[in-house]
Amino acid sequence: MASLFLSHKTYRENFILVGLILFKSTQASVLAFVPETTVMALIYASWVFYKRRLKVDNFIFILIYIYLALNLYYFISFKENDFFLSIYILIKMIYAYLTIKCVGASFFSIFEKITYYLALISLPLFIFQLLNYDLLFRLVGILQNNILYLEFRNDRFANFFIFTMESHGSILRNSGFAWEPKGFANFLVLAMLINLLNNNFKINRRFLIFSIALLTTTSTTGFIIAFAILPQIYIINVKRINKIVLLPVLIFVLIFVLNLDLGYKKIDKEIAGRYEYKELLEDAREFETRSLGRFPSFIVDFNDFIKRPIFGYGFNATERTQSEYTKLVRVNGISDLLAIYGLFGFLLISIAHYKSLNNYLRYYRLKGKALIFLMFAFIYFASTLTSHPFWMMFYFFYLIKLNPLELPLLNKIVFNEKDIDFSLHRSKDGSKALQTN
Repeated sequence: MASLFLSHKTYRENFILVGLILFKSTQASVLAFVPETTVMALIYASWVFYKRRLKVDNFIFILIYIYLALNLYYFISFKENDFFLSIYILIKMIYAYLTIKCVGASFFSIFEKITYYLALISLPLFIFQLLNYDLLFRLVGILQNNILYLEFRNDRFANFFIFTMESHGSILRNSGFAWEPKGFANFLVLAMLINLLNNNFKINRRFLIFSIALLTTTSTTGFIIAFAILPQIYIINVKRINKIVLLPVLIFVLIFVLNLDLGYKKIDKEIAGRYEYKELLEDAREFETRSLGRFPSFIVDFNDFIKRPIFGYGFNATERTQSEYTKLVRVNGISDLLAIYGLFGFLLISIAHYKSLNNYLRYYRLKGKALIFLMFAFIYFASTLTSHPFWMMFYFFYLIKLNPLELPLLNKIVFNEKDIDFSLHRSKDGSKALQTN
């Protein structure tokens, strides 16, 4: 039997949809972040959605109405509004919604599979990077150095779609297919979680590859999730005897990780520099951009939030705190959401995430949705990912109807393509359900 990708149109379309939205959220090349490719991906997702005769949820119409009403409010309040950026963010939301509605529960297994192969590819390339950085940098950047449209920070950034190199602070770290090591780690820890749930917490080859790749990122956020949050999810879902054995090991590992340079020392440095934004705001030197750390970003955004706590500023960046001389870039996704949408939007997004994660976890009959929610909070606290379509899908996953047997079955199908006949059939209630023959 031929592979699913070649022989089954539904699987092939789902694979392309997940691959596209993952690529669009890597932020690692011009093609990944320009609006034109977003619109093209949206058109493809819309075509698949229409072709499968899927139904738009009423919630989406309500969401669009609220979103447009908020932008009208911002326009009245500020006498101006960045409608272009606002509409573009709405387009991303619709794109994320259409994609997750089309791929449904298969998203998790397909994402894990794509991430597994990309992580596997990154490891030998990372070894090459350590041995001869300059040579690999030239090879990885060959397209952007020779195609004018793909040019992007060529002096310190190189990307070949499946692998990225960033010379400012990441020479000894693995960025994988993302824009930086931290971004790569975000995708890896999510893949690790999916792998554990799909395999009933049994360690397997794919999990080991994810773990090794995560170690090469030396990401503080990734390490905290991998060594603190994921083990807790494991502990509350395994037999009592395993907990007794694992708990002291977990404590030892946590102490070891916190004593690394990327652990307590880095966190303490971030906290100690939480007021550096004051110096940056007053610094008269001109730079193209200057990045605020996680904690300075949070303080600046929170100060803006308390001035407009209900509905926030929208995407009117000029109304938020900013330096006169250089653009200060926020990197904290949690506080950015508070400043953009205020408490109203922040609560809506938080509730949607919690319901989506609960929708995913409850069919495994496992505990830990609060810990998974905390995992996402750690990811968003470290990066402003909430405007990327991949992460926006978690706004809408709770709208997907799941069958209790579907998730583990899909995992077997995706990783054993040649042995199972994969197809979608309309069930008695009119929804589409996966069946195998």
